[in-house]
Amino acid sequence: KEKEETLFNQTREDDDDGLDYDEVSLKDSFFPLMKSLVDRTLSESLGHIQAMTELTAKKEAIHQPPIQPTGTSVHSQSASHSQAQIPLPPLRIEPFDGSNITLWSSFHSQFQTIIGNRAELSNLEKLNYLRSSLTGDAFTLVQSIPIRDDLYTHTLDRLKVAYDRSNHSTAVLYHKLMTLMPKSQSTEDQLSCVRDMINLVYHINDDNNLNSLPFIGQLASHVNAAFVRKIWKLSPRTMMDALTFIDKELREELEFRAIESAFAHHSVSSHFPSTTNPRSSTTENHSKSPDGAHTDHPKCEYCKSNHSSINCSKYKTYEERSTRISQMKVCRRCLKSDHLYSQCRLKCAKCNEKHHESICQSTFSPQRSTENDIRNHSFPSPFTIPRLQTTTGVIRNPAQGTACDATVFLDSGSQISMITRSLSDKLNLEPFDCRLIQVAGANGVTSPEPFDIVHFDIMTNKGVQSVTACVANEFPFNTLKVDAVPLEDVKFMKEMAITVPPHSITSHTVHPEILLGVDVTHSLTMNTVSTKLPSGLDLMHSHLGPIIFGTQIIADLHDPDDQSECDARLEKFARIMFTIDETTDYDE
Repeated sequence: KEKEETLFNQTREDDDDGLDYDEVSLKDSFFPLMKSLVDRTLSESLGHIQAMTELTAKKEAIHQPPIQPTGTSVHSQSASHSQAQIPLPPLRIEPFDGSNITLWSSFHSQFQTIIGNRAELSNLEKLNYLRSSLTGDAFTLVQSIPIRDDLYTHTLDRLKVAYDRSNHSTAVLYHKLMTLMPKSQSTEDQLSCVRDMINLVYHINDDNNLNSLPFIGQLASHVNAAFVRKIWKLSPRTMMDALTFIDKELREELEFRAIESAFAHHSVSSHFPSTTNPRSSTTENHSKSPDGAHTDHPKCEYCKSNHSSINCSKYKTYEERSTRISQMKVCRRCLKSDHLYSQCRLKCAKCNEKHHESICQSTFSPQRSTENDIRNHSFPSPFTIPRLQTTTGVIRNPAQGTACDATVFLDSGSQISMITRSLSDKLNLEPFDCRLIQVAGANGVTSPEPFDIVHFDIMTNKGVQSVTACVANEFPFNTLKVDAVPLEDVKFMKEMAITVPPHSITSHTVHPEILLGVDVTHSLTMNTVSTKLPSGLDLMHSHLGPIIFGTQIIADLHDPDDQSECDARLEKFARIMFTIDETTDYDE
C-alpha cells in the first residue's frame, strides 16, 4: 500500500494539471477489519485441511497391506482377504433443512451412528461433518457459531433445542396419519396409502394411544371398510402388526389378479375361443382409450364399468347412488376423493346446484300416478321397517359420582362415541382434550372441527364401562321413531318368561343423548345371547339390558282403523304384562 501511495504521488507530480483527482481516504478501522476477516478465514481453512489430512492418514492406515500368511492356509486366507478388500458403498447422511421437524429424530440418529459415536474423530471433525449435513433454516440457525473444537456440543445442543420437540412432532405425525386416504378405491392406491401409514408409524413414539384397537380400526376403515371386521377379529397387538397385515392382504390381492389375468388372457382364450370367458368381469374393468390402449380409470365412478356415471345401471336410483357416494367417501360434487366437499367448486351441469349430475333430481324421471298407485308402489304391502338399537342407560361422572338416565344409541357403524352438550353440562363433565375431527355421514364429509373430549361411565350388568367420547352440540339425527313391538312378540315373550323392555310396548319417539361407537358397542354386545322373535325382530340380552332391534314386516300403515285397534290391543297387553292379578284372562 505504501508503494502504491508513492507511485500515485509521483504520478501527480509529473502531471501538467491536465487531470482532476478526487481525494480518497480509507477509515482507520478498515485494515483491522480486513485483517480479522482474513485471519478467521485462514483459521477455518487450516482446520478443514487438518481434518482432511487426519482422515487421509486414517484411510491409508486402514488399507495397509496385511502380513503374508504362512503354511497350508495361505490360499484360504488370501481368498478371505480378497473378499475383505471389496469396497463398501459410502454411507450417506440425509441432509436436514429444518422444514419438517418430524425428520429430526431420524437425522439425529443417523448422524450419531455414522459420525457422533466414532471415538477416533475429533470434535472439530464432527462439527465439520455436522455443518456439511445441514441445509436451509437448520444451517442458518448455526451458521454464525464459530467452527472450533469446543463448540461441537454447543452446536448440536442448539439444534436439539430448536427441533427436538417430541410432543409437537407427535401431534404433527398424528394429524398426517389421520388425514391419509387412498386417492381412489383401487387396490394399488389402497396399498400406497397403507405404506405411507407404515412410514409415519415408524416415527411415532406413543405406544399407549397408537396401539389401541379402536384407533387401529379407525385407520383400517380409511383404507377400506372391509378391513374393520378383519382387524377386530385379528386383534393385533400393535398398529404396525395391523398395517403389515393389511399390506400383505393387498399385495396378495394384486398377485391373484395378475395370475387370473395371465390365465384369462392366454389359457382360457386360446383353448376356448368360442366360450364366454368366466373371468371376463375381471378384465372388463379395464376400459380402452380411443387409441386402443388399456386404462385403469373406468368412466363410471359407482361401479367402475365402461359407461358414464349418469347411465349406471347397477346404481339406478337417487338413494342407491347417494348411499354409494357415502360408502366411497368421495365429494358429492365431482365424485373424487382427493379433497373435501367444501373445497370443490364444481356444479351440476343441469341445474347449476352443488351436486354431481348423476344425482340431480332432473336425472330421475318423475312417476305420474294416482294416489293409489303411489301407495302401491311407494309403500308396498307387506314391507319392512328397520328398528335401531336404542335403550336407556345410567350415565355417571367418574370424577364427581353424579349420575342420570339417558337414551343410548348403539351404532356399530360409527368410529367414535359422542355425547350431547346438554347431557355433558348436566353431568359437569370436564374436557381433558380437544381434537380436530372430520365427520363423514350421509351428507358427505365435513371440514375438520374442534371437539371437546370427555370421559364418562355407563353402568352395565358386568360393572362399569368407561367411555371416551367427543361432545357434540347436536347429533345428525335429533329424533328416532321407535315402533311398538308387535303383539305376537309380546305374547311370545310372555310365554317364554322373557322380560319385556317397558319402553318397547308402545310406539314412541326417542332423543338419543349418547351415541356409542363400534368399540363400545362391541364390548357391550360381546358374548351375549339373542332370541329371534316371531315378527323377525331380535331380542338381544346386552350388558345394558334387553334390546329389541332388527327388521319387522308391517302389513299396512295406511289403515287408521287397524292402527287404532293395534294401539288398543297394545294397551291391553301392557296391562296384562305388568299386572299381578292371577285371575286375569290372558286369552282375551
